[in-house]
Amino acid sequence: MSHIRPLQQKKINLLERILVLTLVLLLVSTLLKTAAGIFSGSIGFYADAVACLLLLLTTLLAISRLRRTAVPQLITFGRADRSYARIFSVMFTVLSLGLITLVSWHLIDATPLQLPVPALGSAGLAWLFMFSLAVYLQRSSRYYRLEILGTGARYLWLGILTSTLILLAVALTFWTGWSWLDALIGFLQALVLLYVAYQLWTRSAATQPRVPASAEELRELKDLLHHFAEPRQISFSAIHGVRIGERLHFTVIMGVPETWTVVKAQRSADALEQEILQHFGGARVEIHLESSEVFQDPGFHQEHVTREDFRG
Repeated sequence: MSHIRPLQQKKINLLERILVLTLVLLLVSTLLKTAAGIFSGSIGFYADAVACLLLLLTTLLAISRLRRTAVPQLITFGRADRSYARIFSVMFTVLSLGLITLVSWHLIDATPLQLPVPALGSAGLAWLFMFSLAVYLQRSSRYYRLEILGTGARYLWLGILTSTLILLAVALTFWTGWSWLDALIGFLQALVLLYVAYQLWTRSAATQPRVPASAEELRELKDLLHHFAEPRQISFSAIHGVRIGERLHFTVIMGVPETWTVVKAQRSADALEQEILQHFGGARVEIHLESSEVFQDPGFHQEHVTREDFRG
């Protein structure tokens, strides 16, 4: 039976809008970096565009998964995404080998770089877009309590670091005429992309045992939830725990008063998450927000009849 969850749906809609904005800005950045490569003939700029393309495709996959599952989650390439991971791996292996081929040709031909102003201008504008996006994602992650945005921001900061090095190396190449410097930075970026492709392939092939959390672990979680709920007039349902490899994963639906704002509910969920993490060091926690009034709907309990339910 389908069930509408107003608070969680608002969070999903917000996340989707942010991811779409991220996708657009990454697309613009990729095109600008490609244009910089076309203007100048720089291998470094082409390599930077390929790295930006990886972020773009990952964001596209995150949007696709969000629309399919309606659950904000990280792109970890689990069993459901093995085909995507392997496609990405093959794609970036081919692109990396293509970059290495271009580097070899560039070293043989030793053609000087062209059009420094439009090339550096395009690359600099792309850098500015990525920097602004990283700051926005980082702040949004803290404000809206969305882990996926924080992870995306960290990936972007890493991309910005490599883009900065490439931009400086190409600028130095323009200034000194050392064509080998541009080839070197392009070769190093190609090696990084090869490593990423290898990681995608190996992670897609890896499997980890999944076993239910022990009765003792679930009892400790319920005790913690009870003490957290009692003074706050909130309730919990669909309490579930599983151990994947060495790590515990907990999911729970937290019902809050209908008068609460989304931000207040998210901050309360953040406080609960911190308590769970302190008690179960290294655990992964997913807290889905819901209005307490929804818990009174018989359809809600039919949907979650196999899981635990209690009120503070």
